[in-house]
Amino acid sequence: MVIRTMKSALAVVSATALAMVILATPAQASDTGLYGQTDPSADGVYRQSLAMLGLTAAGLTPARSAVNWLLSQQCADGSFQAYRADTSAPCAPSDPEAFTGPDTNSTALAAMALEAVDENRAAARAAGALVRGAQTSGRQSAWPYNFGGTPDASSTGLVVNALDSVGANSATIAGGKRWLRARIIPCGRTYGGAMRNDTSSPAANNFATAQGLLGLTDALPVDEKADPQPNPRCSGAAATRTSSYLARTLSRDGVLTYSGFGGKDYGSTSAAIIGLGGADVGQQGIRTAVAALKRDARSWITTDAGNSVGAAGWLLMVATSTGENPRSFGGVNLIQAITGSIR
Repeated sequence: MVIRTMKSALAVVSATALAMVILATPAQASDTGLYGQTDPSADGVYRQSLAMLGLTAAGLTPARSAVNWLLSQQCADGSFQAYRADTSAPCAPSDPEAFTGPDTNSTALAAMALEAVDENRAAARAAGALVRGAQTSGRQSAWPYNFGGTPDASSTGLVVNALDSVGANSATIAGGKRWLRARIIPCGRTYGGAMRNDTSSPAANNFATAQGLLGLTDALPVDEKADPQPNPRCSGAAATRTSSYLARTLSRDGVLTYSGFGGKDYGSTSAAIIGLGGADVGQQGIRTAVAALKRDARSWITTDAGNSVGAAGWLLMVATSTGENPRSFGGVNLIQAITGSIR
């Protein structure tokens, strides 16, 4: 009888302790509205923003819970980091060495996604954080991935596009475009028209070139079908020179590769298609690249942990820009891949 009483008492104590732990743990309900079932710790804001930009490109309104989730992730200074498990705690400082804390890519994409759903105040706060985080030299402005790090062309391109989309400081935008132009390899050289990623690397970089073109053309958000002219020659304006490299490379290879590593870089390929559409050129390159993306769409989106909604967001924007069917892109319903994944 004593043993049974002790067991009952222990059960009560254990249940009480468990309840206290549950109450003390940040509620997972904070992820209500998040698109995608995969672990968000490294890409929550990034993929949510791409998913929302894809849906709005297709003429659809993201779920209100999805918009609220993104709003809840914003830091006090307007910036965004990859993911905040506990939104009641302040954002940690940006750490370029550890790649933690607020970053320019999450902030830029979130600014555009929020602007696209008419959350203008939050978008303007994000743009303000980007303007304050600009690294300026003379009349040039540039951005790293993490605030305080080494500036690169891929981040600068995305930020400049975001600032232009939100209607931020025009002098900062102009400075960013000057910095991007200085990264372009001269025509006539090997890889002429491509961009170098940063001031320390002389090599052409496909990721930098694709996102750099977004900054030169302000091609995001996508809201209509583009009408591109044929592939351009490497001459004239900066956007034309960069477009010539991307269109030429896509016409030959279909999919861009990870510079220095190899392998298919579908994200940069999607950005290149959108950027070429924004520049109104690259017809042959776009056609070849879209065919390649349609062939590989299912394998890019599908992961063991669930569909990649970031990939689906990119492809939705590609579909809108090129007039493809978003409900059957390479046999994949891109809209369902996103909307059906919401938590």
